[in-house]
Amino acid sequence: MADRLSALIDDQRAFAADASHQLRTPLTALRLKLGRARDLIESDPAGAASRLAAAEREADRLVTIVAGLLALGRAGASATPVVAVDLGGVAR
Repeated sequence: MADRLSALIDDQRAFAADASHQLRTPLTALRLKLGRARDLIESDPAGAASRLAAAEREADRLVTIVAGLLALGRAGASATPVVAVDLGGVAR
């Protein structure tokens, strides 16, 4: 039981580390795009609009990543124990 608990904790840590890594890059890109758009609002409205559109795409990418991570988390939480199955019997 202790080994199983340790494995579950290790899996949870790995999941959290992966989630952090997956989210860090698009969040940084989003912040940069928004900052650049803010800088361009007065001098180049079209450029600012382009940066805002890019930021919206980055936000959509984040939504997709988060949805995928949530699905992975749910799949791991609802995993059923492994049960031996007689494949020969199933095939017959």
